[in-house]
Amino acid sequence: MATLTYLKSTDTEYTSISTQFMSGLSHARIHSIIKIDMPSDIANRHETFKSSQAALRLYHGTKHCCDITKISDFSKLCQNSGCGVCGIIRYGPRLSNGYVWFGPCSSISDGYTGARPVGIMDPSIQVLRAIFVMDVVSATGSHGAYIVPNGEAALPRFLIIYSY
Repeated sequence: MATLTYLKSTDTEYTSISTQFMSGLSHARIHSIIKIDMPSDIANRHETFKSSQAALRLYHGTKHCCDITKISDFSKLCQNSGCGVCGIIRYGPRLSNGYVWFGPCSSISDGYTGARPVGIMDPSIQVLRAIFVMDVVSATGSHGAYIVPNGEAALPRFLIIYSY
């Protein structure tokens, strides 16, 4: 199972990830950054697929169905098949229509996070969005984004939870 670690704002990884993220979404407020160590079988498949190829660090926005502020460890992931956040942490990126899409900057991936969490329509509830930072190989550029035809080509490294 994946290991999830909330980074402190004083951690060097937090500073690096947040700086890159905010360069694309300067008006966003970061709620938290979670470091993801994927299960060894998923990480090993990625490393095997990667072999000698260089990895790009790209963004992947996704929707969620649960309260993502309560994801403190693997046991807190929801079981809803429509929750992109929990599904990616549980299984790694899954192919949709044969491809997984990524953005080179956070502003492109922001559009894929959904305006509201699935099933939550109350406008008084704070809208939190989720973008993964992933190491990606074999990506093909297409209209300002990247696509990969194989789930092993991408490995989640961080989850950024943010709002406006």
